[in-house]
Amino acid sequence: VPWAFDTRGLSNRADRYSSVPSRATLDGIDVHYARYFRPPGAWFHRFAHLSMEAGLKHLLDDIFASNSPDIVHAHTVTPVGALALQVRRRFNTPVVVSMRGSDINLYPWRDAATLRLTRRVLHQADALLAVSGVLASVARQLVGRSLEIDVVRTGCDLDHFRPLPHHREAYRAQMGIRTDPVCLAHVGNLLATKGVLDLLGAF
Repeated sequence: VPWAFDTRGLSNRADRYSSVPSRATLDGIDVHYARYFRPPGAWFHRFAHLSMEAGLKHLLDDIFASNSPDIVHAHTVTPVGALALQVRRRFNTPVVVSMRGSDINLYPWRDAATLRLTRRVLHQADALLAVSGVLASVARQLVGRSLEIDVVRTGCDLDHFRPLPHHREAYRAQMGIRTDPVCLAHVGNLLATKGVLDLLGAF
């Protein structure tokens, strides 16, 4: 988590970061939220893995001394995948990198340094995952050669998210939406890069 202090409402993002605890238990799993230096602006993205490594050093020492993890799983190619390669260098632990979207479609094209860093992570990771086949194809084009990438689509907990027709009708009534038209719900930023317009065009 980027280091931040409570601005008392002047910056919603900083206030959200400052409110994150340093440690929590989620579903019985001990979770640490280490702080690292992260100044504002996209320009720092190419250096973020170095700052993360400094912020995580002592925590990683403790974790590997007590648990000896079998793998390091990095969610995003940069900056976290780049950090994971440095962790592998220190602890000789295999690295699995998951491509999520912007780490392939957006970040590499910001500057040459991030492009080089992205290619290095894709070349050197022990295993690669992508949330879609299209993303895997773009990653292969980015490095200019074939890569072994397993596609693992993002799922959800079906105990909490499942079709319930009577709930659907109730929500439509609550929102003032008629029962006959197609209704789409989007969770995320309303950006062209998210494919929202493509989705609407399909209908």
